[in-house]
Amino acid sequence: EAVPGTADPASLDAFVEALLRGDRQGAETLAGGFSGQPEQLEHLYLDLLDPAMQRIGLLWEQARISVVEEHIASSRVTRMMSMAFAHARTRPDPRKRCIICAGPEEQHHLGAWMVSDLLELRGWSCRFPGADSPADALLALVDAFRPRILALSLTMPFHLRGAADLIARLRRTDSAASLRIMVGGRVFQETPGLAARIGADGEARDARGACLLAETWFEADLGRP
Repeated sequence: EAVPGTADPASLDAFVEALLRGDRQGAETLAGGFSGQPEQLEHLYLDLLDPAMQRIGLLWEQARISVVEEHIASSRVTRMMSMAFAHARTRPDPRKRCIICAGPEEQHHLGAWMVSDLLELRGWSCRFPGADSPADALLALVDAFRPRILALSLTMPFHLRGAADLIARLRRTDSAASLRIMVGGRVFQETPGLAARIGADGEARDARGACLLAETWFEADLGRP
C-alpha cells in the first residue's frame, strides 16, 4: 500500500502507461473505486493523479510524447476527477471562500481543478473559472464574491506578465484589500523567489501544499484583531 504523500512506483508507472495508451478501463482499474469518501479522493488526487500528470508534463517538455498524447492523458484524468468528485459530499463554511484558476492566457488547469476539489472537501466554498481566466472577469468576480484567497496556477513562463499585471491591479482595488494571493505551477518550481517577485503572498509546490497553505492562512486570519 502506498504511503500517504507518495505514489507506489510500479502502480504509478502502470497508470501513466495506461493514460498514454488511452486505456480508459485500465487506468480506472488502477485508480480504484470512486467512493466519494474524502480520504479516498485525497489519495486518488494527491498520490496518483497529480504525480502522474506531473510526469506526463515532463515527458511532453522533453519531447518524449506528443501534445496529442498529453491531451489524451489529460482528458482521461479529467473524466476520472469528474466521476470521483460526483460522489463527494461537502459542507461549505461561509467564512472560507476562494477563487482558484489558471492565470490569464494559461491553458493548463488540471492542477488548479484538483486544488479546488480538495479545498471543497475541507469546507471551502470555491469558484473555479478554469483555464485562461481573463483579468477583467476575475476582477469582477473578486469584487462580487469577496474571497479570502485567490489561487493562480501557471505552467508556461510567458504567462507570468499577465499574472503579475492582474495581481498589481487587484492590489489597487478596495475589494481585494484583505485578499491573500497564492500561486503555483511548474514555472514557480523552476525559479525560486519568483512568486514574491510578481506580488503573490505565497507559493504552493503542489496540490497538497496549496491546501495546507490555505488552511494556515485561514487560521491566521481568525486570530486577527
